[in-house]
Amino acid sequence: EIVIERYFLRTDANAETREGNALALVCDAGQYVSTATNIVDANANDPASTGTRYGGSGQILMKRVDYFRVLLGVENTTGDKRYIGIREYRALPATAPKPRIVSVSLGILARSTQAVGEDTVINPDQTFNVLDRTVRVHADGNPTGYVRQVITQEIALRNGLGARDQ
Repeated sequence: EIVIERYFLRTDANAETREGNALALVCDAGQYVSTATNIVDANANDPASTGTRYGGSGQILMKRVDYFRVLLGVENTTGDKRYIGIREYRALPATAPKPRIVSVSLGILARSTQAVGEDTVINPDQTFNVLDRTVRVHADGNPTGYVRQVITQEIALRNGLGARDQ
């Protein structure tokens, strides 16, 4: 069976009205048998049935995430490594072998759940560096007066580090 997990931001239905753009990082998961074409619900009684929960709103992992970014650490046949976005990786030509994905880098811009006030210490036009992007949060309708923090994590894919012919 193949397990699929997708991570994305969505509006939190339990947000207070003064919070503005109250996003949450969520996960939606499903599975399918490698020979099948349908994604099935991992909680279904009949694992051969078409899934109904995958593709839904997902479960909240972290509240008040203003920005979420994923980069793939890739390695080409000569051993050169670099980070690229998922869309960039998918856009690589299919005529040549795509570089191997050996790591994943996650970046989150999180904010406090409650405002700390309109203090002059908190710049309302502040920018944050999240992996390879510069993010200006208030351009996206996010409220002012909240403390924000960038969180990054690098994950090595151990099964992606071996030789190509193995």
